[in-house]
Amino acid sequence: MKALKFYKELKESEPSTSSRESEVASADEEAARKYPEKLAKIIKDGEYCAHQVFNADETGLFWKKMPTRTYIAKSEKTASGFKAAKDRVTFLLLCSNASGDRMLKPLLVNRSLKPRALKGKDLNTLPVH
Repeated sequence: MKALKFYKELKESEPSTSSRESEVASADEEAARKYPEKLAKIIKDGEYCAHQVFNADETGLFWKKMPTRTYIAKSEKTASGFKAAKDRVTFLLLCSNASGDRMLKPLLVNRSLKPRALKGKDLNTLPVH
């Protein structure tokens, strides 16, 4: 019970790394409310089964999550040498069908051809497009 309480407090105090706030602000709530019914009709009219219905969603992926703050001694004015890490990739697209028996190979999108986060890795062996 204490662990759950601690986790909730930690999540509330940690700034979000996603753009969920802007997504919520720009969401069309009426369309979102009507969509499940509309999708069910499309599936029924097309006579699709759960193996044929896919969902995809994107997420940011951090290779290593770095702390947002550091602690220094009272006698120090600044934390010298602190530099934000660049160990992240920009975008990961995941996709699976409704029955859950088919997952497509993830799509990895990054600004550079050879991301710093994947330095020293053979990119041809990664299980992503």
